[in-house]
Amino acid sequence: GGILYIGINIVGGIPDPLNAWDERLEYNIQYVNNTLNDLMPLGNQIRGILMLGHGRRSQYSRPFYDELPNMFLRGQPDRDVPFLYIHGDGHQWSYEDSMQGLFDFYQFEGLQLDQGARAPPVRVDIAPYVNDVTIPLTRENRHQSLYGDGLFRVDRRGGPYTQ
Repeated sequence: GGILYIGINIVGGIPDPLNAWDERLEYNIQYVNNTLNDLMPLGNQIRGILMLGHGRRSQYSRPFYDELPNMFLRGQPDRDVPFLYIHGDGHQWSYEDSMQGLFDFYQFEGLQLDQGARAPPVRVDIAPYVNDVTIPLTRENRHQSLYGDGLFRVDRRGGPYTQ
């Protein structure tokens, strides 16, 4: 419990037509803002936020990503909730922390996934919450990465397999 999942409808590439893109960005801003406004008052019940989408930050999607820290930090002045955004727009595995210093949004981490046809699905594990305490996850193999101080563990091999 305590994980807020947010799915956004932001795609990559060059939008056509541009006005449809602006409408989509505005809808996503309203959706995320409303979700955070509704749920962030729960305070310490929110342990982390996992946002899933396709598009990365680009000149076309920038209005959404520029507004994201404002929406998030407005509800969390102590900035103590890990925020992981997983997307596949760049088609190559990479870690992104560009928003941390740029927006003073230090709990934000981004993960760009491999292209789907070239890689298996990833597996995302969430740290257990026992007696009001999060038990941080650890790396169990070289294919895993930890985010949010062990709140999220992403295994890039994904799917069912044996260790």
